[in-house]
Amino acid sequence: MNQREELCAAFASGDPFRAAKWLVNDLQPWAAETYPAVAALLETARAHDPAPLGVMMSGSGPTVFALYRDKGERDAAARALSGAAPFAAAVDTMV
Repeated sequence: MNQREELCAAFASGDPFRAAKWLVNDLQPWAAETYPAVAALLETARAHDPAPLGVMMSGSGPTVFALYRDKGERDAAARALSGAAPFAAAVDTMV
């Protein structure tokens, strides 16, 4: 199985721990260094309690997302982060 297939299988399994290890974006370090707002969003999401399983910038930015253990943690994070981010939403992952 290639990396894409592994990631899709991880999300399809419903196991967020299995999916979290695949959250990698080679552009993220550059974007966070170049655009302080991206770095701030990443750090704000990582600092939430309970901590997400992973936080990543999507594509070349500026969208930042976090992966949570369950819908309860996800919804609590969306409420808490809504004041810190221009737009925060809780959505279900679809594969």
